[in-house]
Amino acid sequence: MAAQVQTPQWCKILIVGDSNVGKRSFFLRVRNGEFIDTSQLHNMTEMDNHLEYPMKIGNSEIMVSLKCLTLSECVEKLQALLHVDLHSTDRTERNMFRHLRNADAVILMYSVEDRYTLVNLPEWHEEISCCVPDIKKIVIAVVGSKNDLVAEIEPETIECMCQNFGTSLSFFTSAKTGEGVKEALEGIVKEVHRLKKVESEVNLTPEIKPRGSRCS
Repeated sequence: MAAQVQTPQWCKILIVGDSNVGKRSFFLRVRNGEFIDTSQLHNMTEMDNHLEYPMKIGNSEIMVSLKCLTLSECVEKLQALLHVDLHSTDRTERNMFRHLRNADAVILMYSVEDRYTLVNLPEWHEEISCCVPDIKKIVIAVVGSKNDLVAEIEPETIECMCQNFGTSLSFFTSAKTGEGVKEALEGIVKEVHRLKKVESEVNLTPEIKPRGSRCS
């Protein structure tokens, strides 16, 4: 009897955050395995915006999907990896909803050398909450970028932000040096895999109904 081929799970990850925090550089570091100066790039096609690759978690094969959404040809060149203007048009809002409703995880990205990008994360979190039925079913990770530069944000502030978002996933990364990029993605995928496993076990557990008393 032939062995059954295991269908890989999918882990769809989106990245949000202010402009110039390094979302595009993070994406390109994952895709190319090296740092690419985004200021030297001029054209980005649909294929450039989407990456799929396998990752092994224990005995499970996970297909990781990173999505880079270009909202219009008029946005600033290479503005963001899934950058969505909070004062966007209806079309932008529909794009946000369309991608978020199928997401397993969202990376809230800020730059460690710009505290205002961290201060703005609650607005991104609120926007996400409005786009999904239950944000508790989405893995939230707070990721600091540009960790090769001098940080101006205290660790306590980041920890407090994570508590407000109900997440323990916090990473420091640098697309330039590669620091923490692999660890961040693996940590997020592992948490998605864990939650899906728990949800699967709950769905397989038969519901036990209380026995009613018999009337004579």
